[in-house]
Amino acid sequence: MENAAEAINNVIDVIAFQRKIERRNILITIIAFSSIIMLLFLVDIMQWEGFIIICLPVIMLATGLYLIGLSIYRFRQRSAYVITLISGILALLFPLFLLVFFCFAFILGGPVPT
Repeated sequence: MENAAEAINNVIDVIAFQRKIERRNILITIIAFSSIIMLLFLVDIMQWEGFIIICLPVIMLATGLYLIGLSIYRFRQRSAYVITLISGILALLFPLFLLVFFCFAFILGGPVPT
């Protein structure tokens, strides 16, 4: 009888854990869709140029830092980390290249005040 009661408790624990995972996945999906919709409205308000120059560097900087932190965590866990490290470095290069572009824009014939 003890084995049957223990088996029932294990099944109940598994069901509760599955519900928790489903709730988490639903929450992640809702957050992702709302973020995409907010970004679309932001692009609509700022136009493409404003979004690329102002918002995208901040998003890429945060993404790069997150991916580098994740790769450090994976390295410590003895898991595959090279792809996340390369992705994080590439994400950090976009704001850097944009900053360098703004520093040397006058060489490329930028806008001249009249």
